[in-house]
Amino acid sequence: MKEVTEAKRAEEVSETPSSSSSTGGWELFGHLLVEDLQARGRTSVMRCVRCGASAPLTGLKALKETPCTQTTTQKEVAVSLLRKCENCGRESAASLCDSCATIFEQYAETARPAPLRGRGGIKPPSVPGVDGWAWVSSLTTFFPFRNLEGGGREWWCPVPGCPMKARRLIDVVDHFREAHVTLASRGWYEEFDVKSKRVRLRNWQGWVDEQQLQLILESEVKPQ
Repeated sequence: MKEVTEAKRAEEVSETPSSSSSTGGWELFGHLLVEDLQARGRTSVMRCVRCGASAPLTGLKALKETPCTQTTTQKEVAVSLLRKCENCGRESAASLCDSCATIFEQYAETARPAPLRGRGGIKPPSVPGVDGWAWVSSLTTFFPFRNLEGGGREWWCPVPGCPMKARRLIDVVDHFREAHVTLASRGWYEEFDVKSKRVRLRNWQGWVDEQQLQLILESEVKPQ
């Protein structure tokens, strides 16, 4: 990795990155940065292991205008830095490296659950302010995103009241799997609806409207 002092000289920033020996990252503008080993080019790219924000080593000042949106304990950061990509085995700050995470995100955007035999895929909920959804079958969960001005997306944890947001789907998926273990393992199940006096299919997020083939939000989790 190029010396961090090079970034300071190129950016002429007044704040000096402070080394975090327990995690191997550098604190700068509220971000915990590590080198993105999957990024190609002549200049190293630094990425925040907390929120996923990234910038070239010669342009770190841009991170000052991108507040870190996730608070992570030192223990959680240390674990994330030691990961290998679960798909290809390359070094990664998440469960998937950047290349595999991009492919995973593209697939999840088009994937839809089909829990009703022979009925086709279930549409995601209709929610104002949500530009799209990704379906992660291993977690039986829809993940929402909004498009950002200037490009890129902001994904957020679908659990009501959870503040976690990130620029990459995989970072939110990893958070959900580790922070909301019970919900992540809930799966599909049946419940008896007192109003309609019918058994309906649901996951932790809501129930399936079999007429519209759509998930209707009615979360098990009450907003905090």
